[in-house]
Amino acid sequence: MQLRNQRGFFITEKVNNAVRTELELTVREAEAFYRAQISRLVSKARHKRVILISGPSSSGKTTTAQRILHTFQRRGIPAVPVSLDDFYKNREDLPVIDGRPNAEVIQALELDLITQTLLKLDTDGCAMLPEFDFIHGMRLDNVKKVSVPDNGVILVEGLHALNDLIYSRLPAQDLFRVYVSPHSGFTDNGSVLLTKRQVRFIRRLVRDFRTRGCDGGQTFARWADVCRGEDVFIRPFRKYADFRVNTTYSYECGLLRNQALSILSDIPPDSIYYAQAMQLCRSLQTFYPVPDTFVPEDSLLHEFYG
Repeated sequence: MQLRNQRGFFITEKVNNAVRTELELTVREAEAFYRAQISRLVSKARHKRVILISGPSSSGKTTTAQRILHTFQRRGIPAVPVSLDDFYKNREDLPVIDGRPNAEVIQALELDLITQTLLKLDTDGCAMLPEFDFIHGMRLDNVKKVSVPDNGVILVEGLHALNDLIYSRLPAQDLFRVYVSPHSGFTDNGSVLLTKRQVRFIRRLVRDFRTRGCDGGQTFARWADVCRGEDVFIRPFRKYADFRVNTTYSYECGLLRNQALSILSDIPPDSIYYAQAMQLCRSLQTFYPVPDTFVPEDSLLHEFYG
């Protein structure tokens, strides 16, 4: 089922027609496309020691890292995860940018601790990992010991995993870099309806409302900092990726549509984000709704939809 144009963007009219007439097949093909990418990735990276998994906010990094981990393990290759989120500085020690603490920049991480830990895990096969308490904004060091045998792989996942400040002390021949992001937006009548960045914003809007209690205005307010951080610290390093995972699903806007519209419609007319919210509402109303009963339990989209 060909739903993309030559640029790789989904054609909304074709997506809607597929959802209306062949929803089960549309969902199955979208899920199969994602799984096939993971299978190819693991086949290419099977002789590497350290897999570095990066991508911008709401790209599906967490689910993708878990899927890569399980695929290695199913193929009999031991794998251990390392989340860069556990290496954040304590909340009071975060860098202050434009008068506010900023957790999006790489300086928000304890870089020396990261490089020391990864080097020890790579060379000695064991290391103590920290754990970050996001409720209290504190990092707890030496919380858990992890081990990986000589034939195993280390999966390092985080916003900044492709930045060479993270892996500068590791042997280059041990590394395999993965960039995860929606690489497809949506068009309507030949024009861009939703950019790839807007696709991620809609994901984050729904996820943060569900998991963090953030209303639409709060998500908009944080998004500017998120995007600035991505443009400086994440996107420039994607060119070094050995493999790119496209996490756009043809049916995701239909799935997230109703939740996103509800959140956006609560933004008051006097908000500075009202115009952007209404523009997104108009775009989302273009999509045919997709009931969640058709979404597989292991779909990446549950990271956002719930």
